[in-house]
Amino acid sequence: MAVADSFDAMTSSRPYREAMSVEVTVEELKRCSGSQFDPDIVEIMISLIESGVLDGLLESAGQLERSDKADTVHAAIAETG
Repeated sequence: MAVADSFDAMTSSRPYREAMSVEVTVEELKRCSGSQFDPDIVEIMISLIESGVLDGLLESAGQLERSDKADTVHAAIAETG
């Protein structure tokens, strides 16, 4: 769940900063893989991002609350693993 929630947090605008690009977010996930995040989950998440699977999921989750978006991404990771 940490990877999905972190992806959502990094790619969402906040009052104190603009959203990070997906490219910058992927680099941050890679940098924190093995320390903050499970490397296997990071690998799956990056695979979902690069394959475009998340694009459709995030479009369909567009009207969901922030926590539900993270749950949608988490479910996709669970299905892939």
